[in-house]
Amino acid sequence: MKLKTIHKKMPNGSKGFAVIAVADNRMEFEEMCKRASTGTTFSAYEMKAAVEILAQEVNHYLQRGLIVDLGPLGIYQPTAKSGMKPTAEDFTWHDVKANVSIRPTREMVRAADSGKKRWLNGKKLQDEDKDE
Repeated sequence: MKLKTIHKKMPNGSKGFAVIAVADNRMEFEEMCKRASTGTTFSAYEMKAAVEILAQEVNHYLQRGLIVDLGPLGIYQPTAKSGMKPTAEDFTWHDVKANVSIRPTREMVRAADSGKKRWLNGKKLQDEDKDE
């Protein structure tokens, strides 16, 4: 994981710093299927088809309003929000914004956290070089 510090305005109006994640590239779906199928009896095409079928099923159950637990891929929950209206009858479907909340597994959070730790260790080493 690559992180960088940015200037940011703090709530009290002063300037401070924040850390954000930056990606210099992305893992494409086809490449992920190819890599995931390595060492299995699945071809990359079969892996891709299986994931696409799974995604269709997830969409079906999210549309019905169900929470979908995909085990090692996390939990997917349909969500919605809107602004305020004087009465409940004033809402139209344009007023409600739907989304999906994804809760990653502990393993996924740990993977991201280990990337953060590598960045912080490298940053400390860089800061030590500046002191010399």
